[in-house]
Amino acid sequence: MEVDTRDNASKGKAGRHIVFVGNLPYTATDKTIYQHFAHLKPSSVRCLTKDRVENTCRGFAFVEFSNSTHMRTCLDKMHHTLFDDGLSPARKINVQLTLVKDALEVPLRERRALEVLVRPDLLSTHQGLVVGDRLHALLAQRLEGAGILPKIELSADEDNGNVCLHVVE
Repeated sequence: MEVDTRDNASKGKAGRHIVFVGNLPYTATDKTIYQHFAHLKPSSVRCLTKDRVENTCRGFAFVEFSNSTHMRTCLDKMHHTLFDDGLSPARKINVQLTLVKDALEVPLRERRALEVLVRPDLLSTHQGLVVGDRLHALLAQRLEGAGILPKIELSADEDNGNVCLHVVE
């Protein structure tokens, strides 16, 4: 089951603001996950279930927001919060920015740069991370959508055409 509060016009893929929620108990449901994030007004929640076992969560879900402000607040405030559905012991959940499908088709060294976008806590450990120039637009778009442009900057290396990701202090 999926909790979905979006209208039909907003169900296209462009401009979607989705976070990954991990380390959920197997007793979690779309409804309990929605309640955990309710103050951030998620537009939809999708908890994936185990094969052949109805109503058993696989331990992760996707939560979509109508705008980047709510998504950014979710990433900042909800990562490592305790999720308690009243059935299982409370668990510390992981809330991370989702990767776009194109990111899976890039070389490993470039994928590391995208990991920084998924896990903002890695920003401080990846000073000057070099990525190929073909990811420049993708990185800039994801960073802007996540609202973290003030925290990092992209700069081109004129010698080899690569783009470096730097943390701005």
